[in-house]
Amino acid sequence: MWRLLCVASIALRARHHPRADRAATAAAAFDRVHEVPGDGDCLFSAIAAAEALAVGSIVPAGSALSARAAELRSSAMDLLCPTGVPDGALTLGGLPVDLLIELQPGEDGRGYCSRLRRRGEWGSTAEILALSRVLGRPISVRTDFGEQAFGDGEASGALALRFRGNHYDAVRLRGGACEETGAEEAVGRVLDRLHATAAAADADAYFALFRPEAVFYGTDPGERWQMDEFRAYAGARFAAGDGWEYSVRERHVTVRGDVAWFDEALDGKVLGPTRGTGVLVDDGAAAGGWRLAAYSLGMAVRNEVAGEVARLNKEGRGVAASQGE
Repeated sequence: MWRLLCVASIALRARHHPRADRAATAAAAFDRVHEVPGDGDCLFSAIAAAEALAVGSIVPAGSALSARAAELRSSAMDLLCPTGVPDGALTLGGLPVDLLIELQPGEDGRGYCSRLRRRGEWGSTAEILALSRVLGRPISVRTDFGEQAFGDGEASGALALRFRGNHYDAVRLRGGACEETGAEEAVGRVLDRLHATAAAADADAYFALFRPEAVFYGTDPGERWQMDEFRAYAGARFAAGDGWEYSVRERHVTVRGDVAWFDEALDGKVLGPTRGTGVLVDDGAAAGGWRLAAYSLGMAVRNEVAGEVARLNKEGRGVAASQGE
């Protein structure tokens, strides 16, 4: 009974309510929502993203986000199940852990502890409370019914999540450590989604971020892709589940009217240090909002090895020319 009350209190399986639209609209005026992949790890990924948003840092993406989510999952389960079974002496949110954990049909406590340590297993109330204790800060969960805070500590230090459609995303409360203008924030969201959808090999979502006449410049000197060419190349890779992962270390965005340009320092899973630059145009909400008109991806080469890289590049060009390429 207590478990049902606790779960219901944050509307984890909420039905539509007449007040929900007004509550969601009011919340949207104050929050930035950062979407994370819907891969079963969304609670832990959302908390990892919320950590970065709370201090104004770049949100990790791809493998970096997955790695932090895995660390958080492990930390939560170390607290909840230190010996492989739920800790009967532990209380969270004023309730014993045995009343908080959500068992599947036919599952005992040991089975729960083993299952929740695996990637892709959904987290819920017990795991939120555990991470609030581990991180030493409250976690606020927003739903269409309102907001519920979990854990102790100053509300100003809370990590904020949104729960909607059985999925968690991260939320940054406005007035945080790194306030951006609305347009800069919107551009940042587009770029965040660009990297997230590429890592997820989601072709439809990825190419929806580009204008039809956009150009993508790859790292090879001959890679100047029009969208139909780029879609043919990348779409085949994505269809095979072969995306690419880049985590953002630093980003600078400048907006002038309905045009924005940016540069971002990246860490590629394969290429290592890289740099992305480009231009976005705001076509208005009805036409898709901010979309990329150009994106250029280049390898960042240290000065002390630039000569050797240049030599290899020239040799490669000579080989290509001799082969008639």
